[in-house]
Amino acid sequence: MINIGSQKMRNNYSFSQSYQEQSTSVNLSLSDLESPCILSISSSKSETQLTIEISLNDQLIKSFTGHDNRMDLSPYLTAGQQRILISGNYSPSNASIKIKLQGKNTYINQEIAGTGQLRQQLIFNIQ
Repeated sequence: MINIGSQKMRNNYSFSQSYQEQSTSVNLSLSDLESPCILSISSSKSETQLTIEISLNDQLIKSFTGHDNRMDLSPYLTAGQQRILISGNYSPSNASIKIKLQGKNTYINQEIAGTGQLRQQLIFNIQ
């Protein structure tokens, strides 16, 4: 609070962080999981620093740092609905981040840019 004579002025500063949250549904059969289901997360620039966490049904399964990361999701996925959450930060915030999922009968390619925060959800329906 700042006092100026008999006037009182209150300075309120609030900062908000914005990020994009995206959700994608993927339908797979159990036989699709006999082949690798590769999740790739990379940046458009090699100097971009990524700090990423991958969670399956709210359980952390992998952490990454760097600008180019890959993992096979097949060993983690089972029948039913499974939710993979990809979250983290990247800098510089104006970099673009590419998320790819490639499997036997699946190919998803998404690009996110501009906030410095990443939050992507993949919902697998496996029968």
